[in-house]
Amino acid sequence: MIIISAMGRNRVIGSGNGMPWNVPEEYQHFLDTVRGRAVIIGRRSHEIFGPTMSDCQCIVLTRNTPATAKTTTASSFDEAVRRATQTGLQIYVAGGASVYSIAITHADRMLLSYINGEFEGDAYFPKISDDDWTIVKREDRGTYELVDYRRRV
Repeated sequence: MIIISAMGRNRVIGSGNGMPWNVPEEYQHFLDTVRGRAVIIGRRSHEIFGPTMSDCQCIVLTRNTPATAKTTTASSFDEAVRRATQTGLQIYVAGGASVYSIAITHADRMLLSYINGEFEGDAYFPKISDDDWTIVKREDRGTYELVDYRRRV
């Protein structure tokens, strides 16, 4: 299971109904990475980003939203993992904050894009413990830095 997220240097991942930055090349990286994968995503995040995620199998964590042709719903994180596993596809977790806070204890890898700057927001990525994660690669992409983390064994 791989967590994928973009955040400001102050761990902000969202503000209101979106992200407080506009970095199209980073969002394209996200879409390219999750294409053809199973993606666990919260309802609110899916409402914001779902229309652009048509090339992946979304498992939406929700208690009320009905499934559609390209989405499956789940009422708990464990159920979402079971449903994602049943697809046979690589599993990604794409937020929001409450989903990340659960997934960070289950994932074995994280692909985090650090947008240059600090931003105002109302949603934050969980703190990353150096005891649990090691950086295996950093890549400066101009407007953001892509950092690949692996869980320490």
